[in-house]
Amino acid sequence: MKVLTTIILLTIFYTVTPCSGQTQNQKFEFLESRYGIFKSGDREKDGKVSETTIEHSVLDKIELVKKTDRVPAKLGVEFGVEYTLKSKVNETVRLQIEWRYPKEILDPSNGEKIKNIKYDIDLPTNFVNNSNYTLEQDFEVVKGDWELLIYHDNKPIYKRRFVLE
Repeated sequence: MKVLTTIILLTIFYTVTPCSGQTQNQKFEFLESRYGIFKSGDREKDGKVSETTIEHSVLDKIELVKKTDRVPAKLGVEFGVEYTLKSKVNETVRLQIEWRYPKEILDPSNGEKIKNIKYDIDLPTNFVNNSNYTLEQDFEVVKGDWELLIYHDNKPIYKRRFVLE
């Protein structure tokens, strides 16, 4: 199970969905630029692991394959959201990323039943970031409504639903 959070500098933004958050020093705005099915380039693990089955990666490149909230439920599919934390100052912001599954799933590696995964991550302002999920194990391929929720200081600032079919 890989949850990919990437940092890629881009200059073009397609759509904007503003939400507000506030860092300790000043405000930032959450701007969604793209969502849907993505394809990642080479991965470099950044060593950040929030749970034993969650990996963070920095990607050389990532491309949007299809803008959609309907995702094929099959191994290898990567889906999620590209966004910018727009601010007057370049700084790092701590967010909480949560992926909610349509139902409880059983991780065969440890026998644990899970309904969601949630982890903290520090992201830069004024850069394009991605929060993506890649279906890598059979037990992760669960049809239904998946939700990506992003929080700042434990307050929701973004929500996107994907339907795996």
